[in-house]
Amino acid sequence: AAREIFSTNGASAATAAPGEADENGATAGLSVRLRSFEIAGKKCWDLLSRSRSELKLLDSDDGKTNIVGASEVSVLGAEELQRVLKEAFGRRATASHGRNEESSRSHCVCIVEVPEKQGSLVLVDCAGTERRQDTEQHSAERTKESAEINSSLHALKECIRYRAKEQQRQAKAGADEDKRPVHVPYRGSYLTRVLADSFTRPGSRLAAIGTVAPAATDAEHTL
Repeated sequence: AAREIFSTNGASAATAAPGEADENGATAGLSVRLRSFEIAGKKCWDLLSRSRSELKLLDSDDGKTNIVGASEVSVLGAEELQRVLKEAFGRRATASHGRNEESSRSHCVCIVEVPEKQGSLVLVDCAGTERRQDTEQHSAERTKESAEINSSLHALKECIRYRAKEQQRQAKAGADEDKRPVHVPYRGSYLTRVLADSFTRPGSRLAAIGTVAPAATDAEHTL
């Protein structure tokens, strides 16, 4: 994804016209703005800040959710973008349980804004769902975290379902059919509030990639 953002015809940025890329993925005249943070329950932490400062989600008068206090860095090339993201991921909260030695305890959100193209790419690495048997040895705090993870993933699933329902209705809507937009319940969690534009903005595209375990013992949970 990083190289795709900066890719053009592969010419050297030192001698090429603005917008062309060199062999390191740097593009003359092109920069992107990056924010990265993690969401755990109803709290957010800045992953671009060494101190992992806590962030606030506030709604503006037009209903848009703003991430207040998030660090923002300008990135000039694909390799630099990958390096900054790697550093951000290294600050993410993890913990071990019976199924995973480094289980993510939060959802990681990376927002890449491309001013020159008037668009943005939002990448989300979600914490995995946890079954009851996965949390038997958890402390009360870890059990609460697991419940919050599962609740936010359920809210995300509902938003995707309603978004798909709206797209299907628009695709086959006739002249006499109701064309009012389907209400997407994005206020169900902090995660879906942050992703509200992905569900409501006309022309936005949404893709979900699932990581599933191949073991037969995980089949029922996966399905």
